[in-house]
Amino acid sequence: MSNNKAYRKIAVSSMATAAAVAGIAPAVSAAEFDGYSDVDSSNSHYEGIKSLTEQGVIKGYEDGSFGVWDNVTRQQVAVMLAGALDLDTPTDVAGVLSAYDDVDEDSLYAEQIAAVTAADVFSGDNGQFNPDGDITREQMASVLVLAYGLDKYDVPDVDVNLDGVGDSHADRVQALANLDITNQLEDYRSEEGITRGSFSTMLHEAQKIVAPANVESVSAINPTTLSLSGIGLLNLDADQITVEGNEVVSLNPSNDGQSATVTLDDKLAPYKEYTVSVTVDGETEEFTVEFTPLDVKNVEVTTTVIDDDKDGQRLGFSVNGEGVDLDYLTNVLGWSVEFQADKDVFENGATTPVSTSESGEISDEDVEINDTFNAKVVLTKDGTTVESDYVEVKVVNDNETPAIGSVALENDNNAAGDNAFDMNSTTLVTGETAKVTGINSSSGDVIDITGSRSYSSSDNRVVTVDNATDEIKAVAPGTATVTVTAGLQTYEIDVTVTNEERVVSNIVPSKSEVKVAPGVNATVDVTAYDQYGDPIQTNDNEVEEASDLTVPELNTDKNGEASLTIDLTGTNAVDPGTYPVYLKANGIVLGQYDVVVTEDNVANTPKIEGADTVAVGENIDLTANLYTKSGGFVESLEATNASGALKDNKGNTYTVESVDKNVATVATSLGSSALTVTGVTEGSTEFVLKDENDNQVAKYVVNVTNDTIQITSVDWLVDGDTITNQDVDIDLYDALEIEDVTDDSGNNVDSIVRSLSLNVDTTAKVRVEDISTNEATFYVDFDDDGSNNNDDVVVGTVEVTEDPNSNFTASNLDSILTTDVGDEGSLIFTISDDDSGDVLSSTTLNVNVK
Repeated sequence: MSNNKAYRKIAVSSMATAAAVAGIAPAVSAAEFDGYSDVDSSNSHYEGIKSLTEQGVIKGYEDGSFGVWDNVTRQQVAVMLAGALDLDTPTDVAGVLSAYDDVDEDSLYAEQIAAVTAADVFSGDNGQFNPDGDITREQMASVLVLAYGLDKYDVPDVDVNLDGVGDSHADRVQALANLDITNQLEDYRSEEGITRGSFSTMLHEAQKIVAPANVESVSAINPTTLSLSGIGLLNLDADQITVEGNEVVSLNPSNDGQSATVTLDDKLAPYKEYTVSVTVDGETEEFTVEFTPLDVKNVEVTTTVIDDDKDGQRLGFSVNGEGVDLDYLTNVLGWSVEFQADKDVFENGATTPVSTSESGEISDEDVEINDTFNAKVVLTKDGTTVESDYVEVKVVNDNETPAIGSVALENDNNAAGDNAFDMNSTTLVTGETAKVTGINSSSGDVIDITGSRSYSSSDNRVVTVDNATDEIKAVAPGTATVTVTAGLQTYEIDVTVTNEERVVSNIVPSKSEVKVAPGVNATVDVTAYDQYGDPIQTNDNEVEEASDLTVPELNTDKNGEASLTIDLTGTNAVDPGTYPVYLKANGIVLGQYDVVVTEDNVANTPKIEGADTVAVGENIDLTANLYTKSGGFVESLEATNASGALKDNKGNTYTVESVDKNVATVATSLGSSALTVTGVTEGSTEFVLKDENDNQVAKYVVNVTNDTIQITSVDWLVDGDTITNQDVDIDLYDALEIEDVTDDSGNNVDSIVRSLSLNVDTTAKVRVEDISTNEATFYVDFDDDGSNNNDDVVVGTVEVTEDPNSNFTASNLDSILTTDVGDEGSLIFTISDDDSGDVLSSTTLNVNVK
């Protein structure tokens, strides 16, 4: 709809009473913020709630609470956005609302709904506005983006899981994630309602994004970089900033627009004040900045690993724990810098009595894989010398271990280990111990660290690490960086230690609404989290459920999880309706779900439900459930005889079958509702539920994945190349990148193959076993002992043969052929899958010596 209409201001008086009951403000007017009984400054939504209350966009309930965990409806959001955006009412309210079948000019909040509709913020669905329905999280994303034009900001995409998000909302959810308006990146929970607290935060963050740029402070963080802080900095351009005696090269705001860095063309002189001017809407504000150079107290070599074949590598170093520009340190601040090493490793460096260099550049011709050397840096100025300790530097091939994720931690504070839980955060309470359990892979799974690993802490006063047990111990409050070296890849995690004990701070139900038929129990799973975002186990009376229903005790396990069943049978039966269930701790509501008892109780809608993915050779359990027409759960079908047939409570018989048994099979168990699906081969198939008349009444698609480790690609060194010279020794090393290695005792072990890519993330090396014949085996060396054994996985074979028209014969892979005059033909290299024997890749190397 067009915005170019005549408008009148939204009337307030007729809506005031209803708005007070709903806990929303009928129109924008300044309001004092006196706080709410259920919201204090520790609440994560406090800032947004305070701001919107002061703006008059939202208000609390008459009992003094805010209802932070209550869901908001679509009409309530319409009212609040109409106020926040200061929208005018269309002169033809009835005409605008004619787009909907369920709203007209006499409806509650008709003017506000008309206003947001005319402004193209809301559009409804198939002629329905659904005013009383909860607005879903994906719908909220769309209305915020449309209301504030948030899709206009060109910021880098962040990784957000859009599974389950509707196509019409996906780009808008991505926009919210990019702008840091939502932090629910792993699971956006698109179909769930949004609470008043979450709404307040998201709307407040959207307002800050589009606010006119307001720079609050400017500082110099190095000679060529300024740091800005404020709000609305996404709306600031580089040409709005001037720096005395300098040129602004670029402005790089953060995704949330609350900070930015300014890159300068020239370096700032030390100890000199500069005027920085920022002009917004014709108004100029000036800031004074001064770059204070480092008072050099200590220096440290920061490079511990270099690549064996990369040009231009330099040793890095820090001064007082911060990186520094070598040129600026020497030419502006007047320090002399000398790098020293105990081996001849520097490009154009001196070698007597130790290897030295002014630049720290490494000569790639003087280092080889597995070499090590010790290096230090020495600074001198005006008779003062500051030098670092020697640091061991390893020479590696940086492609050996992929950077595939972050470190996975398990909190192991319980002495027996029985209550250990997987951590979401990197925060530890003083005295706690976290154990490194692996690496978070790109697929989201935790993979084992194979081979050698080591740990170090940047501050042992905060955390200590134990290389023998993989444990990180919290010593005292503070922050320290723990470095984990796995294989030849390094991972870093910043660990925060606090004295604040873990307490329940959030309880998340698996569903915001549980629909059941009359007389049917309601079941929902919940997860409790502490203030750091980690799962937390709860004890008796620590948390509770509050409802008009008879609710069970709420005790979560070590993973913060509990399954709650509310008895709605017999004397506990209730009338049809909606019954909120509040999840509380210390009297504070931390979560909520609704139990909806439907009017109808006839089971006429079967569904197959459960996980939709299974690996080859693995099992998952589905269930066949019956629902009423309005979606109320009635029962799960169970197998009641040896034939595997399923029956409902009325004795009706059903069968379930796989459409393609070559992909996956299904089986039932007597007395159980579980439909056990087994993956057979990679692919997808439907499972159909049929009634006793053989009519299909439900279907469900399951995807089968193949988690078997396989070779996915080969990076050959040759592809039809031709050798024309005599006395050339040809072996497997000419076709594939292979590195000969030794163990710690200097003994030869199986060589590492670098030319193969696998279908899984792993820190383990791929090796080739025994190339003394014309066929050899590739395997993944999970125990990193350099030999193929039961702990390892064979992934393929490599073979060399000669083309039938060749006048020579291929020999073993380690000495295939020594060319001679008259040799003519081709060598064919093939790599085959270990399980199927299928050829995965091949290449040729031609020989023509005349």
